[in-house]
Amino acid sequence: MIKWQCVFYIKRIYISFFCIVIYLISATAQERKAILPTSVRQGYLMKLWMSDNGEIGLDVQFGLPDEAVGCVYPSYSLAEHIYAGGLWVGALIDTGKPGLQKTIKLVTTSDEADGRLYDDVPWETGVCDTAKPWYHTSIWEDSSAVSESDYYCCFTDTSQLIHNFVHKPLGIKVFQRSYAWGNAVRSPVIIMEYEIINLGMRQMRDVYIGIHQGCAVGTTDYKRTREVTNISGYIPELLTGYVDNSSEVGATPIGFTILKLSKPLQEIKYFFRWQGLRKYWWLTWNDSTRYNRLCGLYPPGLPSIQPNQSVYEPIDGGELLFSFGPINDWGAGETLKVAYAIVSGMSLKYTSDNLYNNAKLAQTLYARGYHPSVVLPVPK
Repeated sequence: MIKWQCVFYIKRIYISFFCIVIYLISATAQERKAILPTSVRQGYLMKLWMSDNGEIGLDVQFGLPDEAVGCVYPSYSLAEHIYAGGLWVGALIDTGKPGLQKTIKLVTTSDEADGRLYDDVPWETGVCDTAKPWYHTSIWEDSSAVSESDYYCCFTDTSQLIHNFVHKPLGIKVFQRSYAWGNAVRSPVIIMEYEIINLGMRQMRDVYIGIHQGCAVGTTDYKRTREVTNISGYIPELLTGYVDNSSEVGATPIGFTILKLSKPLQEIKYFFRWQGLRKYWWLTWNDSTRYNRLCGLYPPGLPSIQPNQSVYEPIDGGELLFSFGPINDWGAGETLKVAYAIVSGMSLKYTSDNLYNNAKLAQTLYARGYHPSVVLPVPK
C-alpha cells in the first residue's frame, strides 16, 4: 500500500512539473507573439526593426514574413546587420539587515535576459502603455517634431514577467526616442536617445550604462555570416564601434557612434569591447557576469578599448558592448541621458558613401540640434 502511494505521489509531482513547463512555454510563446504587432520599422535609406520594450534589430530567422527586417542598408537590399541590440543598465545593490550587509549585482537589459526560456525576446522590460505603445510624428505634420520620422516609446523594469522567475527588477523607466531622415539627410543615419529614470525602488551605487549590439553583417546564410565572416573594430576619434564583412559581395558595414554619455568622458570610465557571438551566449546568463562586463572586469586582461580584430584571427566577431560609469549620484526621480547613432555606408572608409563620413555626419547633426546642413543646388 505504501509503495503504491509513493508511486501515486511521484506521478503527481511529474504531472505538476510537466504542467508548469507547458504553462511557461505557452506564456512565453504568447508574449513573444504579442511583441511583433507592436514593433515598427524606422528609417528610409536604412530600415531598422524596433520593439516597444527596447530591443532593436531582429534575427530574421525568427521573424514573421512581414517582420523580416533587422537592420538593412540599402533599404531595398538583403544586407542585414543587427541580430539584437538594446540598452543595459547595471548597479550594485546593498541588501540585508543592518550589520548584515550584502551586495548583489543587478543588470537590466532590453534585448537579453537571465533565465530566459526562448532567444531573441526582450525578457526584462515591459511597455508602459500597452494600448498605445508607439507615438509617431514628423516635421511634415508637427512643428515640434525633430526629424522626418520620430518614433517614441516607453518601457520599464519594475516587475517580474511571468516567464522570467530569475530576474530581479532594477526599478527604472526609460523613454526611448529615435529619429530618421529621408530627404534632408541623404545618408544612412538613425539616432537613438534614451532618458533613464531612477524610480527609487532600490538603493543603487556604481551604476554602469551599456549600449549592446549583436551584429550579423551579411546577405546570405545568417548563421554562417555571424560566426565566420564578421570583423569588429573601433574608430577612436569618432567614438564609433563597427562590424564589417569584407568577404561577402553586397554586404555593407554597420557602426554605432556615441553622441552623448551620462557624464563627461573625462569623469567616468569608458569601455568598448567586442566578442564573438559563439562565445557571447555564455557571457550573458547571469547578472553578475553581465555587470562585470559593464565595468570592464570581464573578460579579464583587456584594455579599456579593445584592439581591432585582425583578419588573421579566428574570425568570430559581431557582438559589441559600449559601457561607461560608475555613477553614484543618481537619486530617486533623477534622469540619465544617453544618445548614439546607427550608421552604415557602402564601405568603411574608401567610397563616396562610407561609414566613417556618415559617423562624422551624425556627430555634426547632433551638435547642430538635429538641424541638417543646408546644401545649395549646383548652379546651372
